Amino acid sequence: MYNAFEYVLQVTKINGDSQDDSSDCYTVVIPLNILQKLLLTNYRPKITREKMTRDLFEKVLSIDVNKVLMERVLNHIDSIVVSLSSSATFEPFTAETSDEQQGQLRISMETDFIVIKGLRALNAIKSHISEIPECWNVAIELKILVPKSGSNNINHSCFDNEESDELSDLINELLSNYSKKKLLIAKVVIEAVEPFKLLTDIENSSLPSRSSKLFTLSSIRLATSALLANMSNISTLQQAELAISYWHTISKYMPEWWRVIKREVSAGEIRRDYVHSHAPVLLGLGYFGAALLQEDPINWEKRLEAIAHINWSRSNPEWDGRIITEGRISKAKSSSLLVASYLKSLLGLSLTPEEGDLEEKLNVMRSLHVNKN
Repeated sequence: MYNAFEYVLQVTKINGDSQDDSSDCYTVVIPLNILQKLLLTNYRPKITREKMTRDLFEKVLSIDVNKVLMERVLNHIDSIVVSLSSSATFEPFTAETSDEQQGQLRISMETDFIVIKGLRALNAIKSHISEIPECWNVAIELKILVPKSGSNNINHSCFDNEESDELSDLINELLSNYSKKKLLIAKVVIEAVEPFKLLTDIENSSLPSRSSKLFTLSSIRLATSALLANMSNISTLQQAELAISYWHTISKYMPEWWRVIKREVSAGEIRRDYVHSHAPVLLGLGYFGAALLQEDPINWEKRLEAIAHINWSRSNPEWDGRIITEGRISKAKSSSLLVASYLKSLLGLSLTPEEGDLEEKLNVMRSLHVNKN
């Protein structure tokens, strides 16, 4: 296929399919065992918040995503797209037509083949067939972008956007058939928010007394579901992005969480002395967040700065009767709503009728307690 100085590929030149004016486009069907020897993967698209969230979904859904991407490439529905680091020589076999032209492409062996689209699919294929050597002879379609004479750079951004859109569509398609979206979003949030990622017990629904964790998957799932209760009008991907932003912002104002990460204090001590890692309080933060996002969708992040001044220790009398009953964290829904109403009042948000009633009952109870003493 090649001599000592160059690769020679039998290709089809596709006129008008390079997606920019800086390159010519060629296609070739090539066995995987040859392809893997040619390709480099040192091109990295620009990282955006949307891409980070989508990548987290891809990680959680990796088995399903990789299966679909792999099948698309193996069935020639999608192509692997590469760019060359330098120009190449095309020698036509046939006369040029309006659409395509057969010929051979001579490429210096010093030229780099850089994957700019289809790397995920390629890796999925390699992972899937690594134990079946004969499958390396399977041929897939490779699209090669060659810089035109006088052009030093190929515009990769159009492929970034195209692959980003295609992957988003694929994830949304998989999500539309996913029966446990709330659980999936919670897993993505845990992956994205550092205190959750490092301090969440994924396996247990409750934490053992000597656990090194602060949270459970179930508590984050319930709290995030409450947070997104009013967000059914946006996509699952957008819901996850919003939840990540909210919990990331909340975590900035919870210094005790970070102290556990830095091993300045144990998780058990924080659970014993503070309320803010317990499931009912997280749920209250979710209820409160839902109201804040609805009432102030523009400035909610700035307004959350107010929670930096809250005393979350159990010794704070504000939590008595609200989240602590007879010295223990209350698991009642009403306690979570009372946490939410406290936070709403702090930020000047309106209470729901149910929250208003609970606040009145709490005040009456406290008054009776004071009079009794």
